[in-house]
Amino acid sequence: RWTAGGFIDMALFFDAAKVTAERRDLNLSALKTTYGIGVRFHTPFATPLRIDLAHTHEGTGVVLAFGPSF
Repeated sequence: RWTAGGFIDMALFFDAAKVTAERRDLNLSALKTTYGIGVRFHTPFATPLRIDLAHTHEGTGVVLAFGPSF
């Protein structure tokens, strides 16, 4: 994460996950991955808007989120 301006932060992200029907099938093989870049608009007290551009094996998408971020 880095500061791009007085009220804007940018973030790069990478995520890997797996969903299974049975707990015994949960392991680290064949993980699905997502990566992208995000912009966070904030005030000194809150981050009211996040916009993420993400790429997955299914394609590219935009995610808008209103509310707190971590």
